[in-house]
Amino acid sequence: DFLINVDRCCLPPGFCPIPCAATDDWPTFSHDYSRTGQSELYLGDLCGIVSAWSFVGNSASNFSSPVISNDLVLCAHDDRIQAVNLLTGILAWDTKVLPGYATAINTGLRSQITIDGGAFYIGTGGLRGFVKSDLLTGNLIWARGIGVANPLPGTPGLVTYGGSIVRGNEVYFGDSNGQLYALNA
Repeated sequence: DFLINVDRCCLPPGFCPIPCAATDDWPTFSHDYSRTGQSELYLGDLCGIVSAWSFVGNSASNFSSPVISNDLVLCAHDDRIQAVNLLTGILAWDTKVLPGYATAINTGLRSQITIDGGAFYIGTGGLRGFVKSDLLTGNLIWARGIGVANPLPGTPGLVTYGGSIVRGNEVYFGDSNGQLYALNA
């Protein structure tokens, strides 16, 4: 199982906060494509940290960091991605990325989720593929990889660990064979 804890907190004494809109999403690994791991979201006073909610998923999430957009927290684990409401901690949706995924490689998703334009993208690991799904429902939009109608070109390697980048109408990602892909987003 995995556990997501959300704490409401604040800045340490003497820290000068940079105010910004309360809608600062965290749509990709380490916040942004520069992988800064920083947000300008003002969190309030750290002296009064309280637990907002906890969510226990149905399996481990060892390799994928949660991402946030549209008040949803998305987390990948095993063969599933779950979306939890950021404000309440209630499960919004739960979807299997590709049928047979966990049994095909017996390890689970090992890639970072990237959110862009109402969709999320993630590599499928051992199935040597990549998927795009709807952010609000989790429904599959398209899939490329082994065992689906439209495989990746060449001899694809494992699409694991790294994140993807969406720019314009293309999504970029790499694989374990050193290949770089650009697909229509």
